[in-house]
Amino acid sequence: MTIAIKRIDNDTFSVSISSKKNTQHTVKFSDKQRDLYELGHIQKDVIIKIAFDFLLAREPNTSILTNFSIDLISNYFPEFETKLKKNFTKSKEATKF
Repeated sequence: MTIAIKRIDNDTFSVSISSKKNTQHTVKFSDKQRDLYELGHIQKDVIIKIAFDFLLAREPNTSILTNFSIDLISNYFPEFETKLKKNFTKSKEATKF
């Protein structure tokens, strides 16, 4: 499975997932939201990649919403924010979800 992320504008990203069935997603992620996660020092595309790794560990790419704001993930998976922060504070190496 391959994840490709392309910036559309400062707050909008296109995410393509190549798998058995390819999917396309549009993700909103504002600077304010990144600051709320206390990850202002991390590039947004890196955070989005980690968010999709998190989602794909829990559901197939075909079940991921096609258009959403990154803060919506916590509505479905309450542990998301904690796991996201741990990923960047525990070590330089990505945490397995």
